[in-house]
Amino acid sequence: MKNIFLIPILLFIFSENILAQESNKIIFTLHDESHSSYPLSIAEPLDGMFNNKTATFKQIITDNADVEFTFMKQYPAIVVVEVAGRKFDIIMCPNTLVYVDIYPQISNNDWIVFRGDNAAGQKLFKAKPSVIWFNEIQKIFTNNIENTPSIYGQIEEYVNAALPPIDSLKNLNEISGSFAKELKKAWLVMMYSMITMNYDYDVISHFKEDGKLTPVDSIVIQDSRVKIYNIFPPLDTNILAYNIYGNTYLISYLNMVYKNVDPSNKRYLTVFNKRGNYGFLPDNLQKPMLGNAILYEYRNDTGDLDIDKATDFFRKKYPDSEYLPIIDKIAATKKQQQAEQTKIASHSEKLASSKTIINPTQFDGEILIDTSAVATNIKTLRDLHATYFKGKKIFIDLWATWCLPCRQEFAYKEQLDSLLKIHNIIPVLLSVDQSNLKNYWVRFVNKNKLKGYNFLISETLQKDICNITGNAISSGMPIPHYIYMNEQGEIIEKNAPHPSEIEKLADLFARK
Repeated sequence: MKNIFLIPILLFIFSENILAQESNKIIFTLHDESHSSYPLSIAEPLDGMFNNKTATFKQIITDNADVEFTFMKQYPAIVVVEVAGRKFDIIMCPNTLVYVDIYPQISNNDWIVFRGDNAAGQKLFKAKPSVIWFNEIQKIFTNNIENTPSIYGQIEEYVNAALPPIDSLKNLNEISGSFAKELKKAWLVMMYSMITMNYDYDVISHFKEDGKLTPVDSIVIQDSRVKIYNIFPPLDTNILAYNIYGNTYLISYLNMVYKNVDPSNKRYLTVFNKRGNYGFLPDNLQKPMLGNAILYEYRNDTGDLDIDKATDFFRKKYPDSEYLPIIDKIAATKKQQQAEQTKIASHSEKLASSKTIINPTQFDGEILIDTSAVATNIKTLRDLHATYFKGKKIFIDLWATWCLPCRQEFAYKEQLDSLLKIHNIIPVLLSVDQSNLKNYWVRFVNKNKLKGYNFLISETLQKDICNITGNAISSGMPIPHYIYMNEQGEIIEKNAPHPSEIEKLADLFARK
């Protein structure tokens, strides 16, 4: 008799689990012209780590049929959706049913409308681009660079002020308690990652450059970072699933705690070179960090590790990794990629051998690279314009290969190029990378199809730009940063809107 009663109970529990799992889904609806269709892709986490590069779900979405996607992972995470060449993030947490209405013809932030569970929270999450968060946090550091102890207090106020809107939505029952918790985590990992990056690069680099890093400053910086890691533990089980900043936050922690560890330590993974300290992570974090490191090396060819040895080590330790099929696919086409890279390198050398690009009559959407002329001859933006772009309007993009906010803005490059073409403006990309990274920079430009005139600029030109933008050179080049110049080489806007603010740019070009 006991077994008879047990069966219905088990069936009920089983069916409840199925319903819970099935309700954790997204339903996409396209609102566009009749018979329109677009490729839709979704990138889910790999081994529990945020993934914005490799699509795990692909389908064509049309104007007359919805696309349904079920999130099968058993943990909260952010998925990256791409449709009509544009990307956006969605927070997935247990028992969530999200409806997403897509309006490709709308150019501003309203092209995506959320309905269903936690729609107000999804909208709040999408409302403020990460580049704005970064600029606000960086401003706190630059404004207090000479008064290190004051930074932490202001950062603490900034973080605390960011979270109340989430609680307000929760109190109004517009989002669930579980969603509020995950949204807070997503914001916190992003903010604290940006904060630790600023401590690493802005504060420490500033003091080292000026020779002013006193023992007191060192202690203040160390104590501030320890406080942050205590408030938001880097070894949190799910920290890598929220966004790309979980990765940088964890790396920042490892570089502080295991900075001077002896490579002979049995936990140090020498096969991973600079990333050897990943060996001190627990398996649930080490697995995705190593997989991501190998994938990054395949894609960027930095030479930081022996890719074959690292892959072999990883395959033996984590044979069930979700990264392995992707790694194997890339490895299978490695020879073809190497041939393409050789062709690209040859093309780049030809471009670099041309010392000058004199007064281009028009821009035809090419990738043009000059690796030497600016570094040796050009000292000011006026010189740059007079030498290369006399009589032309130019839109300058200041960036670097290592700058994450810069890379995020490249997601809007296609829209920007279309707008520039309408107004007959030439895109000029000025990289502040160090000269010893020239080859990597050339590969990056070609791989990411950064159309326009690309230059690796000198420190002299960087100083001139800092003077124009009102930034001290000791604080570092303000990137990403955008400048608009007219046909006469006059600066029309020294703080132009970002490509992600395409409507503001359109207004600027229409007025001036």
